[in-house]
Formats: sequence, C-alpha cells, structure tokens
Amino acid sequence: MLAFLLAFTVSIALNRYDTRRQLVVSEANAIGTTYLRAGYLDEPHRQEVQDLLRTYANLRVAAVGLSDLTEVAAKSEEIHTALWTHAETLARAQPESEMIGLFIVSLNDLIDLHTIRATAVTTQLPSSLLVLLYVVTFLAMVLVGMQSSFGSRQNVLALVLLALVFAAVMLLVVDLNRSQEGVLNVSQQAMIDLQRQLQPPTP
Repeated sequence: MLAFLLAFTVSIALNRYDTRRQLVVSEANAIGTTYLRAGYLDEPHRQEVQDLLRTYANLRVAAVGLSDLTEVAAKSEEIHTALWTHAETLARAQPESEMIGLFIVSLNDLIDLHTIRATAVTTQLPSSLLVLLYVVTFLAMVLVGMQSSFGSRQNVLALVLLALVFAAVMLLVVDLNRSQEGVLNVSQQAMIDLQRQLQPPTP
C-alpha cells in the first residue's frame, strides 16, 4: 500500500516538475519571438516595445527563488498593459498589416503563458494527499518494526536501510512539490540565455 501510494505521489510530482520546466522554455520562446517581431514595428513603438520586453525578461529571471511573487506579478501585468497599449495603437493605425497581426498573436501567447506559468508555480500537491502519505508511512514503519521484533533473527541494518529509502523518497516528493525552493529547482537556463541575447549591443 505504501509503495503504491509513494509511486502515485512521485508520478504526480514529477509530472508537475516537468510541466514547470517546459513552461520556462515556452515562455522564453514567446518573449524571444515577440521581441523579434517587434523589430518590424514603426518607431517609436519598436524601441519602446523591445525595451519593455527586455525589462520583462530581466524581471522573470529575477523572480527565481523568491517566496513572494506578488510584486513580480504586479510588475509583469504592468508591462503587459503597456505592451498591449502599443499593440492597440498600431492595430488601429494599420489594421491590414500582417506583421502587426503576427506581433499581436505572439504578444497574446506571451500573456497567456504568464498566467499558465503563474498557476503552475503556485499549484502544489493536495495537503490531504501529503498527510495521508505521512500517516501511511508511519504506520508501515511501525508494522515492519513490530513484525521484525517477533522474529528469531533481526537484521537491524536492513531495517535502517528500508527506513532511509522511504525517507529519501518522501524528501524527494516534498522537494519536487516546492517550485521556488529546495534542491531540485527548475532550470532557468532558457530564460537566462534569452536575457543575454536581448541585451543591447555595446558600442
């Protein structure tokens, strides 16, 4: 029962970890695509939009490791509003422009990914599932200890190793469940690489 419950919980935690990892790459691609398409916009929109996207990428990288993302979310939404204002102005001025249409599509994807990633970061395993896991693990260890105490031969080393293995799996579940903390953090390399690419060329 305990092995089944651990396997089920680890599977859920790993799936959520992989989802968060993929969202980092998807968001970096969305920002990069929007930045490139902004290069076709007329001035002063082109420079202002690219500056906003550069600030946005820096903000996303700086958010890694923060326990409170309220301020980051507020600043991100401010940038979204500013970018969408540019998009509305350009769409009204050139309603038949295909490039502006492509820019708006990529900008919409960027905003959608922000919402999806914010939800993925804050979504954790149900507390009831974790409590059940702790209770079942405790009872299983008690039963194993009681059963071994009635035997003529007791292998203390095997019992210790068994307890350590289950403890390691429990720690893995807890670590995977924390998106912004812990040892197994989601790699932000895609966003870091994008941040470097968006830096203006040095004179």
